Amino acid sequence: MGEISFDEYKGRAMMVISNGPNDKFPFKFGLKKAKMVVEHIEDIKKWVTEQETQQAALNADSAEASE
Repeated sequence: MGEISFDEYKGRAMMVISNGPNDKFPFKFGLKKAKMVVEHIEDIKKWVTEQETQQAALNADSAEASE
């Protein structure tokens, strides 16, 4: 799904998640944001599931409308 690498910014460690070596806009974050993600991971997972469900419903509605 994505590639993980590590970088540094102003002497601080950064984690980088990208869609591959040609990704122009990888997701970069440091320790503080990583801790927030870890603390709220279940909320993030729930939100992702809700968004995927909504998107699937929108796509199904679009497919029906175009038939």
